[in-house]
Formats: sequence, structure tokens, C-alpha cells
Amino acid sequence: MTFRPLGVAALSAVLALSAAMPAMGVQRFRSPTGNILCGYLTSYEDPYRVASVSCLTANDSLGMRLWADGDRFRGRLPRIAVRVSRGRGPVLGYGRARNLGPFRCESTYDGMTCYIRWSGEGFFINRDSWEWL
Repeated sequence: MTFRPLGVAALSAVLALSAAMPAMGVQRFRSPTGNILCGYLTSYEDPYRVASVSCLTANDSLGMRLWADGDRFRGRLPRIAVRVSRGRGPVLGYGRARNLGPFRCESTYDGMTCYIRWSGEGFFINRDSWEWL
């Protein structure tokens, strides 16, 4: 497993921009409280090759990103990423899940869990904590 060096910039772009490069797509969603903001970034040509899922917390700008190949990133983001992303995307209600390409994200009262469906690698994030699975 490797860590990608431009994680902060890439994660900010995924969550803060409504559209990426023409060959890319972004699907956003958020927790019912609006404190956890997430995005799924994929290539239209090959959604499994460059796919990633990201979530950040609005209270402290902590972000986590997981790529389909298992690479990952965790770090604090500029507050602008939160301000631009807040209120965007549908709410993923508590007890609900969403399949996004190779990923599955599940919303609970405790936080948001996203993982790669075939390997189980992933992350959990809420307003107070975060961890790799």
C-alpha cells in the first residue's frame, strides 16, 4: 500500500468542485447532520481504475480518501473545502447504504463508513474520530 503525495489537493478538489475534468465524474452525498460530506470520483472510461471515495468533517476539516487500489490519504483540509461542499448532494440517511462503483458507504448515528466491497479496506469517520478499517 502506498500513500499518494497530493492527497490534500486532490481531496479538496473532489469535495469542493461540482465537476472535475471532462472525463471524470463526481457524486456527492452527506450525513443527515451535514457534518460529514462525501464524494465519489470516477473516470467515465474505467470507473474501477481511478475511482476513489472521500469524506470530510465540517467541524474540523479532517478528510479521508480511499482509492479502489487500496491507496489512502488522511489529513486536514482548507476550510474552503467545507464551505463550498456544505449542503451539496443528497442525504444518506442513518441505517442506509450506497454502492458507488467498487465502494460501499454506510451511514449510522455513529458516523460514516466507506470501504472497498471486495477487500473490506476502508475508513470510518465522524465528528470526533477517524480510523482505517
